[in-house]
Amino acid sequence: MSPSLRKSSAGNSRRYLATSCLFEADVRGISPKKEYTK
Repeated sequence: MSPSLRKSSAGNSRRYLATSCLFEADVRGISPKKEYTK
């Protein structure tokens, strides 16, 4: 696996984790935008 692919994969999983955190907060009725968008 080339280093650029590995780096992009790490970035994707980080983005995925952030998205699932936002989604969970949304499901619980919390508005996450103020906390996560800085």
